Amino acid sequence: MNPKEYRFLKDWAYLGAEENALMQLDLIGTDIASGGMRATLRDLARFGEMMLNDGYYNGQKIIPKHIIREIKKGGNRKYLAESNHSHLSGFSYHNQWWVSHDQFGGYSARGKFDQRIYIAPKADTVIVKLSSYQFPSSKETNAFQAIIEYLEKQ
Repeated sequence: MNPKEYRFLKDWAYLGAEENALMQLDLIGTDIASGGMRATLRDLARFGEMMLNDGYYNGQKIIPKHIIREIKKGGNRKYLAESNHSHLSGFSYHNQWWVSHDQFGGYSARGKFDQRIYIAPKADTVIVKLSSYQFPSSKETNAFQAIIEYLEKQ
């Protein structure tokens, strides 16, 4: 790996991450924010848990609570409905997060190849999915909701 192509995320350690996360850089050394991050499933789950807990992980504040509150509000659903994201019916996009407006208050980080960190605050649940699909789908969101519904019945 060429060290000029990737930057280690030093702050990742605050989450108790087991592995370094990497960010891909553009030609002038700026992080590529739409598909250049690499991390393990377990460390992504830690990140999701921190989001679920309003920015705290292991009793340590990582992200201010007001930022998490702002993300959960979501954006204008009409704008997303009019975009080329027809597979995300009912969703909105706000502050780099996809907000599902579902019964669980769900919101997701979504990767370029349909990876997901799905946070469901009302169900106290985080689901992480790694994948390499070429095209995104809404099927996983429905599956996440079905998993949560099943677990709540147990």
